[in-house]
Amino acid sequence: MEDEKHQQLIRQYDTGQYLLSLRTEKGLTQPVVGKALGISSSYLSEIEKGVRMPSDELIEEFANYYGVNDNDLFQRYGKIPVIVRQEMREHPYLQDTLAELRRLRKKGKITDEQSDKLLREITTVYKKHIEEIRGEE
Repeated sequence: MEDEKHQQLIRQYDTGQYLLSLRTEKGLTQPVVGKALGISSSYLSEIEKGVRMPSDELIEEFANYYGVNDNDLFQRYGKIPVIVRQEMREHPYLQDTLAELRRLRKKGKITDEQSDKLLREITTVYKKHIEEIRGEE
């Protein structure tokens, strides 16, 4: 448990530094970004130093403001986006599939590489299906 908390603090610090680099690459100041996002520059400073964890909504706002992928930011923080959590709650078969995959990995019945391959295949099927649906419209 202590190790997980330590890892989370490292992720929080690293992601704060990433946000700092995005801001400085654009030549922006903390007051300018803070005003645009509706937060104080001191709060932004705490986020960039890794002292504070932004809300899911603020993570999305950072992504939009800096023009980066919000899923990347959530992953950097070690968080699952709200929309993904909602989908998981609404679709128990998705929960079951992922839980079974995790159980198989933990029991050593499949490797991480096999698990990743399966998830990539699921993603490929999903994307193909979406393309077919859009083609029918």
